[in-house]
Amino acid sequence: MTNNMYTHKNNTIIVTNVPTYLNAEDIFSAFQETGKIIDVQILMNEKRKLTGIVSIEYEKNESASDAVRMYDGGFLNDNRIRVFLDCR
Repeated sequence: MTNNMYTHKNNTIIVTNVPTYLNAEDIFSAFQETGKIIDVQILMNEKRKLTGIVSIEYEKNESASDAVRMYDGGFLNDNRIRVFLDCR
């Protein structure tokens, strides 16, 4: 029996504590070093206010894993960010 938790592959990361004044192009530029980015989504709450949470989809799973290793705990425009794989 295989446990999907250990075999799940993911090409999307979640980034928290992102400065809300950054746009999708800024995010794309900041995170493209680890691989080709397919999509950037800046999340908003129900009142359409920016949350500081961003979803970034890479072309390859390895690029997402590399992004977690490279960027988690680092700074983005003076904000310490957290980066993790989107396991939804």
